[in-house]
Amino acid sequence: MKAYISFMGSGRFLIFLLALAILVGMAFGHFGSQLGGPLLDMLSDPTTNEARLAAMTADQRMTHLWITLTLDMVYPIAYGGGFANLSARLVDRHKLLAAIPGLTLILVDLIENLLIVLMLQGDTHVILAKTLATQAKWWLFGGCSLLVSGLAVAALIRHHGGATARIAGRAPREI
Repeated sequence: MKAYISFMGSGRFLIFLLALAILVGMAFGHFGSQLGGPLLDMLSDPTTNEARLAAMTADQRMTHLWITLTLDMVYPIAYGGGFANLSARLVDRHKLLAAIPGLTLILVDLIENLLIVLMLQGDTHVILAKTLATQAKWWLFGGCSLLVSGLAVAALIRHHGGATARIAGRAPREI
């Protein structure tokens, strides 16, 4: 189990997640163009979701369902896993704590996807829950982006502070 966790936090796994996110993103562009409008994942207002759903043809709903059940089940794991991996890599201690926002983002995005599947199959009672999940997903995405950026700056400062101390011939101080 320890080897598995170690691999999940490795740079090779991060590169794999990044490549996967890029490939899935390109596939979204290709297949999403057949929908005649945005994916429901992009809409966070109940009225807009209802209107978009009503405007879709049966073929568009089926295409959207296929995209959601395939590409959009992989995508959150790729980008959310990337956030979790990067956050954990940028801290010296409490790696799991640093990864929790990215892992939560994966969970919320997968829940949103399940609600979209229900919507595409005709259950309009879940539209409000779906819009709340979409809003939570975007807030978590923004929070993860800020977290990774802040941790990267802190790691740079730690690295730079240690290099300066070694040049000066003294022990680096802890931040």
